[in-house]
Amino acid sequence: MKKIILIALVAPLCLWNACQKKESEPKTSQLKIDIMSPKAQSEYHYGDTVFIKAHISNDQEMHGYSVLLNSKLDAKELMSYEAHAHGSTFHIDTFWVNNLNNAQELMLTFTTVVDHNGTKKTNNVSFQTINTK
Repeated sequence: MKKIILIALVAPLCLWNACQKKESEPKTSQLKIDIMSPKAQSEYHYGDTVFIKAHISNDQEMHGYSVLLNSKLDAKELMSYEAHAHGSTFHIDTFWVNNLNNAQELMLTFTTVVDHNGTKKTNNVSFQTINTK
């Protein structure tokens, strides 16, 4: 009888501890953010379409992603997109039309939300706009 009571008390603690350890393990070990377009340091004229393509994959389910385009000159946000999607693979295929008539460096940042605890992984690429006047 004492063994049954002891097992009944210890088993839930072991299960709780096992769940806690799983949640604290990093979920980014197999996560990859592959940026296909734009290529680093590529150049775009006023009116050019910048095709934005990336592939995000992980061995575990992810909980969304965001795409952010900023000017490095003044950190002005030029474009943003956010998706709360669940899956182990995301395909990003969108575009931005260059409406800047001056030369500057831009930063395109892809951020993946790995879990509901806020764990994130980021990859980015820089490219240029060319002064066309």
